[in-house]
Amino acid sequence: MELKEGDAKLFARYIAQDIREYLKTEEHRKEFEEYYFEKYGEKYEWKVGFLE
Repeated sequence: MELKEGDAKLFARYIAQDIREYLKTEEHRKEFEEYYFEKYGEKYEWKVGFLE
């Protein structure tokens, strides 16, 4: 199954929205920060407005 360009953009928006919802909890942000540190060896810097 192949996605058309418009469908792919809509799908990407839904995924981004789900990620923002997931990261709204302190516990999930901490899990992500730990994962990021293990993978890249540096602290993740949250961008202003990402979770709004």
